Amino acid sequence: MATGLVSCRQRDATIIQPLAQVIDLALVDIHFKSAAEFKRALLNAL
Repeated sequence: MATGLVSCRQRDATIIQPLAQVIDLALVDIHFKSAAEFKRALLNAL
């Protein structure tokens, strides 16, 4: 994680790991090129 950011799982351990990874990726940098790509990643994590 980038300096100053706290991972989702550190904030709330009840968030499932695959979902937390997708959210963390989105927060670190502009990982997803579109909202649709982010949505697909979120749905695939569930």
